[in-house]
Amino acid sequence: MGKFFPPKDCNAKTKSIRNLHIEGLILMVVLMIMLSSALMLIGRMFFEIIFFNTGLSADLMYSNQGELTEMIESGNMYGMLTYEPEFTPLYEAYSSVIKILSVLGYAMAFLSIAGSIVMLILMKNACRRIVEDSTPAENPVSVKKTPYVWLGFLLGCFGGHFFLYNNKKAMYFLCMGIIGLMFPIFIFYTTGISFADAFLACFINKDENGEITIEDYPYWI
Repeated sequence: MGKFFPPKDCNAKTKSIRNLHIEGLILMVVLMIMLSSALMLIGRMFFEIIFFNTGLSADLMYSNQGELTEMIESGNMYGMLTYEPEFTPLYEAYSSVIKILSVLGYAMAFLSIAGSIVMLILMKNACRRIVEDSTPAENPVSVKKTPYVWLGFLLGCFGGHFFLYNNKKAMYFLCMGIIGLMFPIFIFYTTGISFADAFLACFINKDENGEITIEDYPYWI
């Protein structure tokens, strides 16, 4: 593969592809935030289930738990009805942290959903500009649309769709995808770029042989 970014004097179509790739990477960031918020909310739920199903929860929550126990043992019904629990400082701190995490989790979830929608709309507009641009491709290649799209979406993080026309680029992405299993920044990159490529292919009409003509894009972004 060539330079990281295309040159400044490149044509509008190349710039649109570059922008589409950048938007694909931003979309991956938004989706990572969405995943983090979901894990935060699920983790909080499981923590509370475990906490409230242990025998220690009452002792950790109430500083005057012993008074209630004495009322129950002595049969003091009036005392039990008028009993007002006093929360321990530990539980009050825990409750405050849980509330903050819940607010952050839900805010991140809703914002990431909205951000994903916005990014997909921007990417859709970028794809339409690329498809409608009549500038001839610099490195045109023909591929089968259906396998290209499916491989791009499902195995693009390992360069699956590149194996259809560019083995060298495919090997780069395959290596980065494998390394990305230990260092997520690499698989984050390959997934963002591949999603953008597969998304663009969805807007290109196939011929009678089921093939589409795409740009063998020589830049990293």
